[in-house]
Amino acid sequence: MAQKINYFRLWLEYMGFNQKQVHKAGSMIGFVHRNTSSQANRGEKEITETERLAMSAVAAGLKPWTPRYHGQLALLRGVSDLIDERIADQLAADQRKSNSSPDNSPTSKETQSNP
Repeated sequence: MAQKINYFRLWLEYMGFNQKQVHKAGSMIGFVHRNTSSQANRGEKEITETERLAMSAVAAGLKPWTPRYHGQLALLRGVSDLIDERIADQLAADQRKSNSSPDNSPTSKETQSNP
């Protein structure tokens, strides 16, 4: 049986939290009880999509939503979309480049037929 990914533990590592900060990190994404944070850290609690969205928000430094903050969030979404497009364009260009590089094309000896 394949082992499930422990998104909470990975997030803790990416964010630089240590084991003494598990509850603090959990409270940042809405875990009220220490036990919930501990269970998530041990992989005993499956992280929901909502909790993963909260993890993304914390990682991005977002503030809690308010009507006044909504305009800034919309701008951030536009910037995020532009970044995603730029990354996709670069990956496509890199792929085209690697497909047309001399290393991937047959050598002149390989293309000549033997008499």
